[in-house]
Amino acid sequence: MIAEILVAESALPTMEIFFRVWDRGNDCGKSPIYDLGVSMRSPAGPLLVGVEGRPGEVSQYNFGEVTMAYMAEPGTETDTANEGLARFVRVTSW
Repeated sequence: MIAEILVAESALPTMEIFFRVWDRGNDCGKSPIYDLGVSMRSPAGPLLVGVEGRPGEVSQYNFGEVTMAYMAEPGTETDTANEGLARFVRVTSW
């Protein structure tokens, strides 16, 4: 049944295969169908990553800020205290 589905539509997600098998009356769990689907599909080719520049030429900058509220020390005027924390992150390609 799964082989027929994969021959007809090879790019179909495994979850959709599960639903189609379920609709045809097979009430097995997801794991056997996932395992069988993975073993019947052809393996994917190698992953390729394109590099567009020299090392260090491209960089990404991120900024973030968070305010944390926490209990203050006993005997102080307020029950809680706030503290701001700001961060800067720079990532370069290598």
